[in-house]
Amino acid sequence: MRTTNDKKDYNLRIRLNDRMYEHLSKMSGQHGTSFSGYIRELIDKDISEKAKKFSEKN
Repeated sequence: MRTTNDKKDYNLRIRLNDRMYEHLSKMSGQHGTSFSGYIRELIDKDISEKAKKFSEKN
């Protein structure tokens, strides 16, 4: 059960190898966020960068 008021409507399950898991664990700790929060930040950053590139093209 989520303990936050920031409800997410979708769940995502992914498989990670040991190297990916260790890297994400390390980076989320360095950023002071949860594992899933760090992954959400990465996805959001990627979407923002792609939107910026798209708007520069048009």
